Amino acid sequence: MTNSAGFAWQPRYVSRFLCDGSKCDSLCCRAWDITVDDGTYERYRQLEDPAGKKFILNNIKNLPGGSGRLIKMDRTKVCPFLCNDLLCHIQRSYGAEALSQTCRSFPRHLVQLYSFHLRSLSMVCPVAASLALLPAGAMTMEPVGRSGEDTGWESLNFERNEKSEALSRLIEGIVLGGISILQNKIYTREQRLFILGLYLDRADELLKQENAIELVAGLTKTYQTEGFRQELRPVFGAFAFDGKGHAAFMQELINGLRAKDILPDTALQEDFPPFPAHFPAVHFTPDATGGNMLDNLLAQEFIHHGYPFRVDDTLMHNYLIFLQSWALWRYWLFNAHRKANGPLSPRGFIRAAGEYCKVADHTKGYAEVLSQLAEKYRDTPMLLIQKLIWL
Repeated sequence: MTNSAGFAWQPRYVSRFLCDGSKCDSLCCRAWDITVDDGTYERYRQLEDPAGKKFILNNIKNLPGGSGRLIKMDRTKVCPFLCNDLLCHIQRSYGAEALSQTCRSFPRHLVQLYSFHLRSLSMVCPVAASLALLPAGAMTMEPVGRSGEDTGWESLNFERNEKSEALSRLIEGIVLGGISILQNKIYTREQRLFILGLYLDRADELLKQENAIELVAGLTKTYQTEGFRQELRPVFGAFAFDGKGHAAFMQELINGLRAKDILPDTALQEDFPPFPAHFPAVHFTPDATGGNMLDNLLAQEFIHHGYPFRVDDTLMHNYLIFLQSWALWRYWLFNAHRKANGPLSPRGFIRAAGEYCKVADHTKGYAEVLSQLAEKYRDTPMLLIQKLIWL
């Protein structure tokens, strides 16, 4: 699939999103650092409504050193502009164009990789999460043109770099190839994660070739064939999961996140279950949509961060970061099951996913901690793979 003439790629669910705070308790207006850009602040200063201008400006604070501005949360960490009916005072009084770039764009998220773009929505928003995680076809990738845009995307800058078309096509092929592997339900979820590693390891080598675009396209097709499936059977059979190593590594990962104040102490319980004791909870489907929710979240996280290009490093290094993050989600989901004293409802799954994604997708320093751990396995990636995948 090539989208050289299009604006971006996005999962199908993105086009179905419509912000409605009354349906989600306006979670994006609570317990966040909401920035106010310079242009928006200046518009507030120019408001002709004296009372409205005073109310807005009194609830915006300057950050030290002139580094920006934030909306002042009230004592309960709720935005002061949130009305009792869960709609926004600023938008209601002055229109959507009066919102800051942050408020206007959230939960929309744009990853720009030269001229190749990926659009998705944050799973912290329960309305977006229900659209993304419940339907079977929600993560089907679609090209998007400039026409018919919803206004929320206007504040996310798009830049087309005509000089990098070849590199953009190469990135596009690798990303979409990875997504196709994660969505190939011929294999189990763990098998797909393992195959993704094989694919990206090989793609790292192909990037050094002059005809890399064609080689990557051929590689993607090969990984979808029955012949490749037959070749994998003895590989799967010989794979040895390192249970003791898994427990030790997950403890190191969680401690590393807590040391940086990235992971709240209340997020995961300290008495980690022996692996694979938590797998029944992870693979248990609360109803017919359960499998879709796990598969869709797996693809969503890959897309949301533009894997395997989240950090400036090799594809395999990015893969090890992705693998660690998914392993953390397994524990997160296990603890959600344990707190619920039983299987999660779809709504409970969405709530757990939102809590996890607030850390994994929106907390500064998260990827850096995972990258530092991945660095220890740069020359021996299979050792980490054997600690995180159970075939």
